[in-house]
Amino acid sequence: MVTPNDQRHNHSGLFVGLHAHAGGAAHWHDEFGTRDAENLSEEEIAARQLDWQAHHVQIVTLGVDIGSSTSHLMFSKIFMQLMGEGQNVHSVVVGREMLAQSPIVMTPYLPDNTIDTEALRQLIQDTYDAVGATPDNVDSGAIILTGEALKRENARHIAEMFALETGKFVCAAAGHHLEAVLAANGSGTVARSRRDRRTLLNIDIGGGTTKLALVRNGQILGTAALAIGARLIVLDEVRRITRLEGPALQIAAHLGIPLAIGQLFSIDDEQRIVAAWVEILADLIEGRAPEGIAAELML
Repeated sequence: MVTPNDQRHNHSGLFVGLHAHAGGAAHWHDEFGTRDAENLSEEEIAARQLDWQAHHVQIVTLGVDIGSSTSHLMFSKIFMQLMGEGQNVHSVVVGREMLAQSPIVMTPYLPDNTIDTEALRQLIQDTYDAVGATPDNVDSGAIILTGEALKRENARHIAEMFALETGKFVCAAAGHHLEAVLAANGSGTVARSRRDRRTLLNIDIGGGTTKLALVRNGQILGTAALAIGARLIVLDEVRRITRLEGPALQIAAHLGIPLAIGQLFSIDDEQRIVAAWVEILADLIEGRAPEGIAAELML
């Protein structure tokens, strides 16, 4: 599944190799439009194929996202075209294709509140197995840790370990504002803003943080991040607190709600905390300057 296919057509109207659609004649796309293969000599076809191969690169990538709440993997193929001449040659991404992705799983934590390295390793191996691939099939990749996951003592070790095992991975600890930029692009908000020539606000509520990005005509004008998230308080099946992050203690203290590991968490207290978070987010979305506890939760 992840073996590069030099003649894959990306349907973008961009210059690609000689190919045929189901039931159609072999044809060629280039900067002058579409030409049927029957109108080209064998020498022209061979020359164009060589030229296409010299100016186009396809790479298989693996992205690993380890977040506060969830983790997942995605195999993708990136189509790149070389542009310019001499020292001005540069590559441009002209197409993307998702090859496979793992299930989205809850980021595994150990009792000492560190990330479960072996569970993540197994997730990656299971994904490779599911698509019949090995690390040798992957040209490059990225491991990104975000939100509360970054605060775990072994976060850096995890990133370095996976990078060393593959030898081809870039590891990044995405800061809050980089997260906001990634979310705005990944959700399609940037592309939609550019397409519709509109100003849009992207809001990404994660496990440990909430990120906002204001986008106008495809350009990100500004970002913001708050310590508000869906996994700052983790409960077991009887609503006993099993994990408790600092920002949750902040909002609880502000509301006069005592919180501690092992304590039963009442529905009333939960609703009060959620209502306070919603009010803070609504004020920020509407453009009001954060004050008090809202300012304390800004990142």
